[in-house]
Amino acid sequence: MNFIMFTHVQVIVATVAFGMGIDKPDVRFVWHFAASRSLEHYYQESGRAGRDGLPAVCIIQWRFADLFRLASLVFAEATGLTKLLEIASFCLATVNCRRKLIAASLGDASWTEKDCDEQPCDSCLRSRGLENGQLLQINVSSLLEKVYQILAEEATNKRRLTGQKIVDKLRTSKSVQTDLEQQIGYSMMRDEYTHFLEQFICWALIRQQLAIEFHFTPYSTICYIVSDKKVATDLMMSYWHQGKIINTGRKRSLKPMPNEIEICSKPAQCARTENPEMAIELSDEG
Repeated sequence: MNFIMFTHVQVIVATVAFGMGIDKPDVRFVWHFAASRSLEHYYQESGRAGRDGLPAVCIIQWRFADLFRLASLVFAEATGLTKLLEIASFCLATVNCRRKLIAASLGDASWTEKDCDEQPCDSCLRSRGLENGQLLQINVSSLLEKVYQILAEEATNKRRLTGQKIVDKLRTSKSVQTDLEQQIGYSMMRDEYTHFLEQFICWALIRQQLAIEFHFTPYSTICYIVSDKKVATDLMMSYWHQGKIINTGRKRSLKPMPNEIEICSKPAQCARTENPEMAIELSDEG
């Protein structure tokens, strides 16, 4: 450990177990290349940064496959899935203060967005119009109805679908894409459309419109998507589009914006907080 504490080493790639043992006060960033199991875990792990009281950056990369990989690891825990969906909601948050979300998960309801003014998280930057992009509110009721229809058809044939299989089926449906593009006013490129569908499935799981059913084999645990609910009307999902929609008079066109951190653009979505541990200590987050 001495070579970390006293030499010119700038970056350490480590497992969670090793990283939690680092007690170096001037760590300037903690970068998670996969989501933690819960917000409590993420709070502790990202708390390695900024212990000297100076600004530090914490980044967590999230992708669709993470949810099901982690679900197969935590399903046996009493609150494992609940906490996993909580951090999934944190990672997918568009304009909700990340410090406020972390604080709420730890039982602190006193934190407000105004407490995030000095060093705002990425969500607060978006909500204040300081980050490139546009927040869209999309009615996903018909999309959820389509998912239920797909699941019912597969159940009739005694087949089950994983989250990725549902995304693949939705992606090939022209009616789904047409309805979506009529709402948002522009045509999504293939990668963005896939990303939106993946985010939608996570959104539906978080809001218990869909559920995960586990199937066990001698070698693995498979996560299938199931549901027996009826679709409610006017289900609205927030979606952050990384770009600018321009009204040209006839058809709205899309002007892409460069991502602030290119490595985060694909395949993972990034959530960033500035010095979350210090912020919560001062408030007594997102």
